[in-house]
Amino acid sequence: LNGILVQPSGAQDYQVIFKKVEAYNNSASGITIDDAQMPGPVTVGSITATASDCIVSDVGRFASAGVGYLATRRKVSFVLFNIHSSEAAGYATGIEADGSGATIRISQTDLDSSFSQARTGASGGQIISYGDNFTAGGTIATEAGPQPTQ
Repeated sequence: LNGILVQPSGAQDYQVIFKKVEAYNNSASGITIDDAQMPGPVTVGSITATASDCIVSDVGRFASAGVGYLATRRKVSFVLFNIHSSEAAGYATGIEADGSGATIRISQTDLDSSFSQARTGASGGQIISYGDNFTAGGTIATEAGPQPTQ
């Protein structure tokens, strides 16, 4: 069960903005940006999404195998998900970028209550942290690419 699933189907560029959105009791994901329904090849279309001041959570603490914020790219040139001043709680993974060309940029976000704070998928992905997030004793490393300046 996804809280919010953004899955456009046309061959164009999309921009999605979430401001003060709350999605509770979602075992698969809180907010997912996914290009699976968009036509290929990878040279056509993109998705850019921003979540600001949002909360996503699952029912139980670490009870699900889900992901709080998920960016998946398989077909288009890129999927970019910017997450600012938000929270992911109760998921196995707080944020995940899955697929080469899937990028998550994260700042001032609380991932303390997710078992694994951030990961990239088996087929690649990029997570870029501005270094000002709230984590349980750790930091969110930049998985690939340069560290943004503050």
